[in-house]
Amino acid sequence: MPACAPLPDRADGLSFARIGAALGMTVEDVYTQNRRLWVRLREKGGKRHAMPCHHNLDEYLVAYLDGAGLRDDPKGPLFRTIGRGTGTLRVQCCRRRMPMR
Repeated sequence: MPACAPLPDRADGLSFARIGAALGMTVEDVYTQNRRLWVRLREKGGKRHAMPCHHNLDEYLVAYLDGAGLRDDPKGPLFRTIGRGTGTLRVQCCRRRMPMR
């Protein structure tokens, strides 16, 4: 996979979503409907939400998908980890780390 620089402060476009729902998105959860980009979220209890993207989020997601070359893997995770020392995206999904108590 090609290297992809992170887009700073651009994840705020998904600030309306629960972190678990956003991190659980797959590439196919970002889709075009009626010439507009939409996102599909899977919430707790199996609830699904589909909503149109704000035009800024639309631009960020398209740049991310194209820049990272993720469109070839529709079933793969949307947000991936970056390999340590390599700077390339890994197929492994980002996971939220819970603080130890």
